[in-house]
Amino acid sequence: MRITLRLKAVLICSFLILIPWLGYRYLWEMERVLRQGQENNLLGTAQAIAMSLHEQPALFASSNFQLQSRDLYAYPLPSAPVVDGQFNDWPALSPQHYGEHFVQYSRYRYNESSFAFSALLGRVNDTLFIQFNVTDSTPIPRQPQRERADRNDHLTIVFTTASGELTRVIIPLLPDDEFAAYRLTGNANNPGNYQPETAIQGQWHTTDTGYQLELSLPVGWIHHQLAFGWHNVTKTHSRDVETIIATASLQDPARMGRLLLPDTGIEQRLAAMTHSQAKLTVVDSHRQILAQVGSLNGGESLWGDVSPPAQNNHIQNLINQFYSWLFPLPNIKQTEAPAEGNKVSGVHITQALTGQPYLRWRQDRNQQDNDVVILSATHPIWVNGDVVGVVIAEETNAGIQALRTQALRGLFSLSSAVIIIGITLLVLFASHLSSRIRRLRDQTDAAVDDQGKVRGVIAIDPSKDEIGDLSRGLGAMVERLDDYHHYLEQMSSRLAHELRTPVAVVRSSLENLAFFETEPANQQYITRAQEGIGRLNTILTLMTEANRIEQSLEHVDKEVFSLNEVLIGCSEGYKLAYPEAEFETHIDATQVDILGSPDHFAQCLDKIVSNGLDFRQDGTPIRIEMTIDGNTAIIAVSNCGAHLPDKMQDQLFNSMISIREKGKSTKPHLGLGLYIARQITAFHAGTIRLENRYRPDGVAAVIELPIQ
Repeated sequence: MRITLRLKAVLICSFLILIPWLGYRYLWEMERVLRQGQENNLLGTAQAIAMSLHEQPALFASSNFQLQSRDLYAYPLPSAPVVDGQFNDWPALSPQHYGEHFVQYSRYRYNESSFAFSALLGRVNDTLFIQFNVTDSTPIPRQPQRERADRNDHLTIVFTTASGELTRVIIPLLPDDEFAAYRLTGNANNPGNYQPETAIQGQWHTTDTGYQLELSLPVGWIHHQLAFGWHNVTKTHSRDVETIIATASLQDPARMGRLLLPDTGIEQRLAAMTHSQAKLTVVDSHRQILAQVGSLNGGESLWGDVSPPAQNNHIQNLINQFYSWLFPLPNIKQTEAPAEGNKVSGVHITQALTGQPYLRWRQDRNQQDNDVVILSATHPIWVNGDVVGVVIAEETNAGIQALRTQALRGLFSLSSAVIIIGITLLVLFASHLSSRIRRLRDQTDAAVDDQGKVRGVIAIDPSKDEIGDLSRGLGAMVERLDDYHHYLEQMSSRLAHELRTPVAVVRSSLENLAFFETEPANQQYITRAQEGIGRLNTILTLMTEANRIEQSLEHVDKEVFSLNEVLIGCSEGYKLAYPEAEFETHIDATQVDILGSPDHFAQCLDKIVSNGLDFRQDGTPIRIEMTIDGNTAIIAVSNCGAHLPDKMQDQLFNSMISIREKGKSTKPHLGLGLYIARQITAFHAGTIRLENRYRPDGVAAVIELPIQ
């Protein structure tokens, strides 16, 4: 795999991920410190409230008894609910269920699924609010214009007044849009004993399983004892009461239940602490709730605001939606009511009742966000050295979670900006470096051709860095290589020039010696010496030929000539010059004109044909072919014989390269023929190559020239 500079830059930028990771670790540490601060703050709040309630026995006078099942507890409500038969404006509290264990009378075998009810009491100032949810399989409402109110399903409320008088109120079942309450002053069989009671307000609401009733009445009516009883009628023809379920005895005041009303003084003291944004609860020594203010579902707290940010515009809305998906704010709802009606349980209460303040974190299964937990701080309330109650201060960690989420959003934005800018700068820098390196590579490739000859120069990079130094070094190297090639190219002509004089002297001396020497034995040596001088002179001629051709090509004027005529003329000449060889000519009939020098191109063909004759098998022809491919003329000169080595096909076009076997030819060969052919082909803007051919085996020299 090829790793580019850009990829390396991106890999290096991966270390920037450490920035958000370190920030995330810092935020976790910050959250731990904030939770410790929240613990200390909440425990201090509970302690401050407990101190305000110390040595106040009057506040706990009404809670010095253990609440029994027949007793009724009125929860302090934050606001007065609307009496409409609906319970959706009540806090999330657990109603008390009344069924089989509270049956006062039943004519037949009791079935709880057919008739039962639940009740919940709440107090706001001087008003007592009551909700009833009745399960009744056969609701029988009061008949219109009927004087008695007890010959149908009805509710009986029995309580004692401050004077000790036992008061009984009957509320008959009516349609949803009607309500009536009657104070019973005597025997229920006498219609004259039903006195309308307008101080009691109520509303019926029919349900799938029965009906609901919501009431409000003055709390000052009730001194201590209170009981509710639901009377069930199942037959419309007889209208006799068949089942009575009551919270306690409806006849004997001694067996009636008590109404527990928490002291308003405790609630007033708690209301003064609502700025703490905590849910505050006071329970007595029996774990019964005496007062409760606040809630756990507020959007603002001391530690942070969990409400969603305001939407200013469309773009900001999209950004906030993205952040809400990536880092959602804590989602909390009102915690569930105590599991035991009006009692609170838990280890934190147990510890506080022993006189020890206590802190605990707990997960509320009613919360929608699993990251939101509840902190409870409890502190004992002392009166005369005894623990008479416990202050419970509760708060969620939603504010801290909101702070952490907002910090995560800021960290994400900042880290993303740093990473994007860092990667962009590094990639741009790497791209700049790679472009400079590629430009230097391209210049280096163009400066030297495939044969190693210098064809251009490298532009010097003026930069004072390592790439600039490399550019200057490569430029100097190409210049030295060009000088060395020029020296090698001139060496053959200089050497030939220097050797011609001594060769001429030796030749003339041998000629004189041959003229005067008559001995046959010495004549053969003179003859051999003359042959050697002839070969040496041929070598000198070949050495200067390539240089002469290069010089002549520099000064020749190009002309447009017919390639067909040159090929045909040369082919006919080869048949006369080499009568022992067979030539096959296949030339396309289309007229082909090229720009160049016909004489030099004919010389190029001479060199190629000469090589073909030297390497052909005896009895095989030399084929000269010309075809046309678009705007290119393709000339192929082939012979049958041995294949060229794979690695030598390109090297044979270099100077002084030959693969002829020693002793096979009597003529001197310096490997300059194909070198000259390549020079002439390049002059005509063409290319030349050698390739092995099969069926029959042989070698072909292929020239490609642009058609004029």
